[in-house]
Amino acid sequence: MLAPRPASGSQEARDLAFRSINSKRLDFLMIDAYGMPVLAVEYQGHGHFRDTTFIRDAVKREALRKAGIRLLEVPAEFDAEDLERDIRKALPSNPTRRP
Repeated sequence: MLAPRPASGSQEARDLAFRSINSKRLDFLMIDAYGMPVLAVEYQGHGHFRDTTFIRDAVKREALRKAGIRLLEVPAEFDAEDLERDIRKALPSNPTRRP
């Protein structure tokens, strides 16, 4: 879903960035009608906060931020109606039209 820009640093730096990004997974990704990502959703379950998960999450947050993709983090305990409201609020209200 994400890749370093071709003109961003040396080939070695781009390879390192790609390996760092490529090792991350999202729980859910919402795309627009053109297949472009518009919202990443991460469920932070009860077992989520252990080991070095916070480091992987920080890398993921930064990669999504730099790519301009919104991230919605869902806590382990959530209300379905609140989650639906949060998702609707996080989605772009006026999606970009593409030819």
